[in-house]
Amino acid sequence: MSGMLSSAEVLVTAAYKMFGLEDEAAPLDYMKSVEVTDWLEVDHAGFRVHVAEDLPQLCVRIEYWNGEPPPAPDGQEIQCAVRLRTVSGALAINEMIAGQMPGVFVLPADTDFAVRVTGYGRERARRAIRERFDQSADDREFGDSVPALDGTERYIFQCWPS
Repeated sequence: MSGMLSSAEVLVTAAYKMFGLEDEAAPLDYMKSVEVTDWLEVDHAGFRVHVAEDLPQLCVRIEYWNGEPPPAPDGQEIQCAVRLRTVSGALAINEMIAGQMPGVFVLPADTDFAVRVTGYGRERARRAIRERFDQSADDREFGDSVPALDGTERYIFQCWPS
């Protein structure tokens, strides 16, 4: 039976409707997309997630397991199983415009991982943004209403040695 060894959760500000999770020490030529879906780009050292909405902050959870974890909690809208090869093992969130948020999570260095990426709340975030925009009298009212949606769109990265 597998067990969770560590986890972290962070609010992320996406830009251009995406954010990244990447090894801090990976060279740039290591970060060329090798696998792409309509919502996830994968390279040798990380991921870029194409989000539904980038106005509210997203909740990102990273989990490190000693073996394949149980299925992700019900209610997911998207899910993909991929591979990751760590260089340093120090993972950073890439907020695109704001740059890297280093030191978010640490995995063993120089290791191959299986990763299950699961997304929740994408449609709810899209709907809520549209409703708030339609109901707002002006840009300020709309802007003031967006932080209440922080964490509506969520992603879980479950990692285990492969």
